[in-house]
Parts: sequence; structure tokens; C-alpha cells
Amino acid sequence: MKELYQVVEVGPSWYQENIPCQEACPVKTNCRGYLNLAAAGEFEKGWELALDPNPLASICGSVCAAPCETACRRKEVDKPLSIRYVKKFLSDWTHQNVRLDGRAYTQPPAPVFGPPAKRIAVVGAGCAGLAAASDLSKMGFGVTVYDALDEAGGTALAGVPPFRLPREVIDRDIRGIVNDNVELRLSTYVGTDVQLSELRDRFDAVLVTAGCFIPNYAGIPGEEAEGVMGGIVFLERAYRGHPVDVGRRVIVLGGGYTAMDCSSTAWRLGAEEISIVYRRGREEMVVDEEELTETQREDINFVYLASPVEILTSEGRVRGVRFIRNKLGDPDRAGRRTPVAIDGSEFEIECDTVLLALGQSPDATWLADVPEFRVKRVRDLEIDPETLQTKVRKIFMAGDYRTNPSTIIEAVAYGRSAAQQIARYLDAGAASVDVP
Repeated sequence: MKELYQVVEVGPSWYQENIPCQEACPVKTNCRGYLNLAAAGEFEKGWELALDPNPLASICGSVCAAPCETACRRKEVDKPLSIRYVKKFLSDWTHQNVRLDGRAYTQPPAPVFGPPAKRIAVVGAGCAGLAAASDLSKMGFGVTVYDALDEAGGTALAGVPPFRLPREVIDRDIRGIVNDNVELRLSTYVGTDVQLSELRDRFDAVLVTAGCFIPNYAGIPGEEAEGVMGGIVFLERAYRGHPVDVGRRVIVLGGGYTAMDCSSTAWRLGAEEISIVYRRGREEMVVDEEELTETQREDINFVYLASPVEILTSEGRVRGVRFIRNKLGDPDRAGRRTPVAIDGSEFEIECDTVLLALGQSPDATWLADVPEFRVKRVRDLEIDPETLQTKVRKIFMAGDYRTNPSTIIEAVAYGRSAAQQIARYLDAGAASVDVP
């Protein structure tokens, strides 16, 4: 008897329904594939499958937001699989163990195309810039990556605690990206050591992925006092070995990942009383349950539904913060309920240090030597949402510099998308035309 077979058309909707973990990943990592290889003991093959769409897979094994786990269908049975931790294990195993033939593991080399005919400058050696550099080099382009810091890694280096992301893990990914076609120029501040207009004139294309490192302020009296510091500034100083004295009592304003990292780092620096004060409730915090739980274990005090109204000072130095309690009102444009102050509910918390974890913004000042980029804020720039091109067609912008802070895996996806757009632009011969 002739058997009948049903032909199933596989498209985006099929993947979303049947492999939601892969579909949820911004770079579409085949997590199902590397989980199966890990289960079979094929650790090196599993690692290379995880690495294939994500040149920063070691970093993501430690600190990825793991949208794949949120989408994992196993939660319908008990709980999601620990996809991120399996990736971390695969990275650790392949880099810390020798292979069966006795040779240490090295990542597969980039294809060799000969001397690159076209070169791209990348401003910012963070996750978006490094991901773009990796893809562009594999397509045969030469890439020079500029960064003001003396080490590559961007926010992963300067904004994530070493106890969450060991520096040797960052180095693994960087070693796999830097090759004959990718040059790192560190300790080079674009806007001071070299101008953006110079890069525009010297390279066939320029990609700006300079990240967000300007801390946001609450706009309340007393913010200029000694002892008040932007959270991202505090983290960068602490992680890179600069002396930081937080005193005995610390207040952290904010409710995201930076706030968690600031509190955990202050605790490790000797602070005894740490309060995280957030203007909304626990349900509105943009932080995963795991990191929140880790922070709570360090005996951090969480104060919800309170907004700062004044930094209290004594002889120019912070001595506390006055707050007002909130209730939640109607949802804002993003769907999060808006905090509404409750009259007469003010209270004070004494402290020695205030850390502002209220988000960051990109710095637009160094763009000014290119006339088309003389704006006060990066968001005022006209950037094509599809091609990522600016008014200066050979200059592209991507990553957190364009979107404001996002997750590491989203930055990787953004960098890879930018690489594709730059490749299309250059392959079309546009770089040979004298366009502004």
C-alpha cells in the first residue's frame, strides 16, 4: 500500500510555533542543537554550533538575558532548560580542556581572502562593534576598531562585575574575533586622538557603536554634591582598579541591572547598609529573577514606590536623600504604570554615597566635526531604520549608541545586522562614489 506523506511548509511561523527558543534569540542561535550535542557528550561540536551565529558566545554564556529560556517549551512541563548555563559549560570546557588529540582548543580561523580591498572603521569595541567586526572580516573586509579604553569589551568590560563576567571569558571572544583582518586600536578617543571626519575620509565606511556611557540624572537639588556618582562611572572605576570609597551607607537609585551591579559592588567594597530605591514596584523592575535573588542574598534593602526629591548635604557632601512615596497610575507609552507622588509622604534615608542607576545616554559631542552631525542628542540624528545609514551615507550607527542601553545579545544582533548593511553598501560600489 502506498504511503501518503504530508508536506509541511516551513517558514517563520513554523519556527515560532515549534522552536520558540531559537526564534526568541536575537541572533537565532540553534540552542536546541547545542543542547542535544552537549547531552551526547559532543562538547566541542556543541560549542562551535553555539558560536556560529554569535561571536560573543562566551560572554553570553555568563550574562545573556536568555530570552530563549523565557520561550523554552519545557516550562509547560516543569521549568525552562538552563540554556545559558549549558552554553557557559561548553565555553569553559572547550577553552579550559585539551582536546582528545592533546591540542588546546582554538576557534576556527576566519576565511582568507587575501589583502582586503575595502576597509571599515568601527568606533567602539563593545559587543555591537566586535560582532560587526567579526562578520565583516569573514566577508573579506579589513576592519579597524577604535576604543577609548585600554581594553576591548565596552559595557561588558566596564559595566558588568567581574564576579558575574570574569575577564578571561571576555578575552576568549576577543581572541576569536581579532585576526589579520581585524585590528584593535585601543586608548584612542575618537574626537580627541582622531576625528570622525578623518575616519570618514580614510575608510570606505564607518560604523559608530560607541555605546551609552553618559549617566542620566534625576534633576533634583543636591546632585552636584560630593559622594553622588553615576552608576556606570562607579562601576567602571571599581572594575578597573581605581580607588573608590563608598563609606558605610549607600543608596542606589534605580531598578535595573546597573542598580543590581552597583549594590553588589558596593557591598564587596565594604558598605554595610545598602538601599536600592525604585520609583515603581517589583513587578515593573527590568531585571531577571536570578539576578534579583542574588542581590537579595547580599542583604540589600529594597525600597519600592519611592522617588527622590532632594539630595541632602552637609558642607558640600551628601548626607542623605529625601524621598516621596508613590502609587501607580495609568500605563505609559511602554505599558508600564506611571508612578504618582503621594502628598505628605516624604521620608529620609541617611547615607554616605548615592549611586545613580537611572540609565545612560550616548555622547553626541564628539560628532560635531562632521557638519551633518551637529546635534545636542544622538536621537536627533536621522538614521535609516533599515540600512542604519546616516545623512552621511558612508557612516552607519548601531547598537546602544542608537537605541540606548539594551541587552548584550541584542547588541550582538544589531552589530551583525550593521555588518550586513555595510557589506551591501560596499558591494554595490557606493564607496567608490564621492558621497558625503
